[in-house]
Amino acid sequence: MSKLNRKKKDLSFNFLNRFMIIQFVLMLLLSLGVTWQVSKSAKESATEQLTAIANERAFIVSDFVENAESKMRLFASTPEVQEMMANQNLDLKVIDAQHCTDRFAKEFEGLESLYTTSWKTKILTDSSVSGVGKELVTDEELAALQADVMDHKGGVYNAGIVVSPTSGHKVMALYYGVFSDSGKPLGIVGLSLDADNIMQKLNDIKANGLEHSTYTMMDVKKATYVFDQDDPNNAGKPVVLPDLIRTCDEYNTGKNTELTTNYEYDLPMGAFVGASVWLPERNWVLMMNDSRSEVYKLVNVMRTFLGIFSALILILMLLFAYLNKKQEKVNMKLVASVERMNQAKHSLNSAMFNDVLTEVGNRVKLTISLSDIHDGMTNPYYFALFNLADFSNINTAFGSDTGDEMLVRTARALMDAFPNGSVYRTGSDEFVVMIRSENGAPRVDTMIADVDNVLRNLSEPQKVDGVGTLYPKYKVAVIKKNTGIDASVITILKEMTNAKGIAVAGMIDFSDLTE
Repeated sequence: MSKLNRKKKDLSFNFLNRFMIIQFVLMLLLSLGVTWQVSKSAKESATEQLTAIANERAFIVSDFVENAESKMRLFASTPEVQEMMANQNLDLKVIDAQHCTDRFAKEFEGLESLYTTSWKTKILTDSSVSGVGKELVTDEELAALQADVMDHKGGVYNAGIVVSPTSGHKVMALYYGVFSDSGKPLGIVGLSLDADNIMQKLNDIKANGLEHSTYTMMDVKKATYVFDQDDPNNAGKPVVLPDLIRTCDEYNTGKNTELTTNYEYDLPMGAFVGASVWLPERNWVLMMNDSRSEVYKLVNVMRTFLGIFSALILILMLLFAYLNKKQEKVNMKLVASVERMNQAKHSLNSAMFNDVLTEVGNRVKLTISLSDIHDGMTNPYYFALFNLADFSNINTAFGSDTGDEMLVRTARALMDAFPNGSVYRTGSDEFVVMIRSENGAPRVDTMIADVDNVLRNLSEPQKVDGVGTLYPKYKVAVIKKNTGIDASVITILKEMTNAKGIAVAGMIDFSDLTE
């Protein structure tokens, strides 16, 4: 080989080496640059995720409390509560308010108690009933509670987490003052929500990649814990850690007005990253913390394996997208099948147990309900029969559409008048109302009065276009029974109505068959 050719070959080889080295350096620099940029983005993303989860948990608490406050204000504005507060010595007003309390109590999630009190906090109505007649707070606590309620006149006073005097459990206590038109305080509506229920909602939030994160919520005005995941027993207790006290002071004095804040700090046990969410309308701040290694673990993994797994991740993403699309189609078919099955089940149940015209229970449903009743001396049942008299003549004279309308009107009137009872159509022209008494309520006179009111309303003349005026008449009977409750109650009621004839308002036929 000539020296010229060898020199050319050496030059070519050196050029290739330099080119490969330069390419390697460029790839290395590019890899470092990409890794740095991705690490930076991953770090920002991890911090944003921590903040987003903290915001989500703060929103859940705020929304939960706001929803409870809204229902509480609605309950306080009902005519039953307003009239009872203005007439606290009238038993009937108190009874109506108790019924209203029982209805509204079903609307609250995690409820311990919904109650009303006099201005001196004597409990007038209580969803748990057991508290009626008791004093809500001691004499030493009364003035402070009244002052707080006055300070929040027209709004809800949230006392935060306290220990319930009735159950000993930790509850979130809310109070709403009721005032006369002149501004005189009449009483207080109170609401106790199970604190564990609220905390469970927060714990149920999935924090992918932040499984060991913890949260703390504080009342910055009182410098007390609202929740503390590390130690649930801290709820309602004063904050003692200097850093947390300083945080409460910064928000309370207005030094910190940011709605969300991110921070990092070092402790002897390790380095941590956190996010805080400020709820100024409640003077609460939620702080969520996790170790720096867990929050930024994705950054460390990317620095090591970014180049190795980039292609694999892409393949897995494409495969996942494909499988996900296939799964979506399967899920859509499955959901459609379940919906069809549920619709068929609902239709079957409705056909078997409900009257198609009036949408109340039928005789089969009543028979099943009666078979589920166990004899009990303390909780008797009321049964009321409403028989639309001369129904066949109504159909003949006014048409079957008018007859159907009368049946629907009767069923709706009974459902509206007895919201705590069950209504059944047991014959072509007869309806039975079944009500279970609780702690002596309803009383006999109340039950008869309710039946009498329904009879008066149903007996109002009804104009039928093009035909004339219909004067509905009913046969009505009421019994009270606590043993031997079965289908024979219908026979007893029919015998009473046949013997009595057309019912007259104010003269309801009643028989007490309790033993």
